[in-house]
Amino acid sequence: ALSFDGKDDYVKLPATFEAPGNTMTVAAWIKLNELPETESVIYYSGENGKFYFFVDNAGKLGLTYELEDGTSGTKDSIDSVPTGQWVHVAVTRDRGNLIFYINAKHSGMWAGLTDQVFKYDDSSEYCFIGVKNGGTSFFSGCIDEVRIYTASLDQLHIESLALWDIN
Repeated sequence: ALSFDGKDDYVKLPATFEAPGNTMTVAAWIKLNELPETESVIYYSGENGKFYFFVDNAGKLGLTYELEDGTSGTKDSIDSVPTGQWVHVAVTRDRGNLIFYINAKHSGMWAGLTDQVFKYDDSSEYCFIGVKNGGTSFFSGCIDEVRIYTASLDQLHIESLALWDIN
């Protein structure tokens, strides 16, 4: 697991994946030290837009997207992520529907997204773990088993990821 102090720790990766069409899954195990103001789990930026998977000050998962044409949106999960324990978090995108999962439990859906959301090309710029855009919303806690899929995993697949004993 990667440990983040909430002040200046993060991981920067080359963003080399391409999300085909409008399907995708982002998943990770997280352990929050405390409820954040807003803490980034994954931040991805490409030539055509970016997305930001985070935990807000109420402990809810959130996802914000911003496209080059100025289109943007944010949605939060229904349930909150507890502090001080490992929690599996995921968000899937399939045919315009965004679904949040906390410990494999469905925790909210956002319907009616355009095909552009999560549609990035090979000229992508970067992907950060534990920080937004290399300088804000630092994560305080641990992050492990980060996965970004170019497919929308169904609930059974999310459950299999969440069954691992991370302790």
